[in-house]
Amino acid sequence: MPIYDVLCKNCGELTDIWAKIADIHVSCPQCGAKTERLISPTRIICDLEPYFDENLADAKKTPHGQWVTSRQDRKRKMKECNLREIG
Repeated sequence: MPIYDVLCKNCGELTDIWAKIADIHVSCPQCGAKTERLISPTRIICDLEPYFDENLADAKKTPHGQWVTSRQDRKRKMKECNLREIG
């Protein structure tokens, strides 16, 4: 499940929550009122920026993960580690 930034319409509380994409209306953890889901650009991983993916771990070569520079690079490294993407 992804993490969303939500803003409470009642008390103004800004919170990070774990929610399914289908969960459009999430209650505020402070007051229980409806919240508004916000778009958070800081959570978007750009293909131009390298990031560390701890899921790309291979017990023999890279036990802690690998740096990834693009989607194609990640797909290639997943294949090398005998991993496949689900979902």
